[in-house]
Amino acid sequence: MAPPRSLTVDERRVILEQRLQGYVKDGYRVLSQADTTAQLMKPKRFNFILALILLCLGGFPLIIYIFWYLAAKDTTLYLTVEVDGKVRVQ
Repeated sequence: MAPPRSLTVDERRVILEQRLQGYVKDGYRVLSQADTTAQLMKPKRFNFILALILLCLGGFPLIIYIFWYLAAKDTTLYLTVEVDGKVRVQ
């Protein structure tokens, strides 16, 4: 069995671009990008409908939700396209 061939940088760049398109559609933003790597960030979102429902439940659950939202962090991903074409997500 022959070892898998190594892809060129241009082939790896195309794979990365295809994968990035899907993440951008899901709400991620590209923070930085090189030929075979990219760093993405998805900002946290405040759910106003949930906040309104929690407010109607007496206000205390809303306070808990606000503290939870303030403690939450944005989601950050680091993508790397390996020489065999596999995309590693960290």
